[in-house]
Amino acid sequence: MKWTPIAAIVCIAILEGIALFRGIDGAAFVPVVVALAGLGGYQLKVLRNKRNGGK
Repeated sequence: MKWTPIAAIVCIAILEGIALFRGIDGAAFVPVVVALAGLGGYQLKVLRNKRNGGK
C-alpha cells in the first residue's frame, strides 16, 4: 500500500481540525478536498491500468 492516500487523509484531517479550532467555516476547504480526491482518483486509475497492463 502506498502512503500517499493515507498522508492526504491525515493532512485533510489536520487542516479541518485547525479550521475548527480557529473558527473557520469548513466549507472553505471543500475545493481542497475536491482537488485531493481528484488527484487520488487519477492515481488509482494509473495504478489500476498498470496492474491490468493497459494504457
